[in-house]
Amino acid sequence: MDVQNPETEKEDCELQCFQRLSQRLKAEFPKLAICLVADALYGCQTVVATCLLFDWKYILTLKEGRQPTTWQETLRLLPLHRANRLRQYWGQDGQAGLQDFRWVEDVMLGPRQTNVILLGEITDQAATLYAYMTNFSQLSPARVASVVNHGGRERHRIEDTFNTQKNNGIGLEHVFCARATASKNYYTMMQVAQILWILTCRGCLQRLYDWARRATEQGLARAVWEGLRAARLPRDLPPLGQIRFSSA
Repeated sequence: MDVQNPETEKEDCELQCFQRLSQRLKAEFPKLAICLVADALYGCQTVVATCLLFDWKYILTLKEGRQPTTWQETLRLLPLHRANRLRQYWGQDGQAGLQDFRWVEDVMLGPRQTNVILLGEITDQAATLYAYMTNFSQLSPARVASVVNHGGRERHRIEDTFNTQKNNGIGLEHVFCARATASKNYYTMMQVAQILWILTCRGCLQRLYDWARRATEQGLARAVWEGLRAARLPRDLPPLGQIRFSSA
């Protein structure tokens, strides 16, 4: 009996969920312009075909092991497109680091074609290579920088948020996915808790108090917890209710 690899099974499940969600989004918002920004799991023919079918844009992380043929084709074509290059310093007064862009259009991805952008980024801490495939076309230096810095790199902020939830004290793990309804409810409460914390920490404490800007978020969380323990809420608070905002 063949036993499917757990990682392959997980990938198939996530891609099936993506297809169902895509169909729902297209049905509910048929004219909405969408640009899909996703990691290497979604850098495959299934996702690209869906985006082309629905006339969506995409910026997907390209990983050598995920799309080896596309990767090798990119490396083969790069020397033939030496003019497709942009080097710039970024950040305030160029202090954040150096970005070196290279790109190739019309690279084979199965029966289709895609455009590939490579970004070498050098900072005081590290040198990193990023690779993306996209259906944004007619790539110019300014367009390439915009696609990557305002598109592909934005995904890292989302990734950082999930990483915080998994590894920095909140405790999100796959063990909570045994029951679909329970895991959705658990994750919804986790999202609400994190949003409340971000509003409290960054929207209030760190914005108003210099001492809070010098403290770590873990330290602030402990201080808030100790404060709640020491100063209990009064018993005569009004009952909880809803706050509704009028559009008038």
